[in-house]
Amino acid sequence: MITILEKRNEKEWYTAMELTGIGGLPKSPQGVNAKAKRESWLKQKRTNKQGNGVEYHYSCLPEETLIALELYEPLAHYKLNKEEPLVIWVKAFQQLNDGEQKQ
Repeated sequence: MITILEKRNEKEWYTAMELTGIGGLPKSPQGVNAKAKRESWLKQKRTNKQGNGVEYHYSCLPEETLIALELYEPLAHYKLNKEEPLVIWVKAFQQLNDGEQKQ
């Protein structure tokens, strides 16, 4: 599971039609629905003027889809070089001027 760092909009539920072809999802609503069913995505019934259907919660969507929808910002991975304390002190000492070094 991924970590949602910052939700960038208020929309939480998406229809299969809205998700079609986004971020590596199938290119038809039927394909999106089939994938959602296979992977047990969280869903809710929706009722509107155009008929009944389901919507899927953004938290169940694949990472690539969240990125494409700009709902997810991947964690940056940093590698810090650990320096020995003596090396740090020598570098700090070398930044001092001659008068400061003699004190």
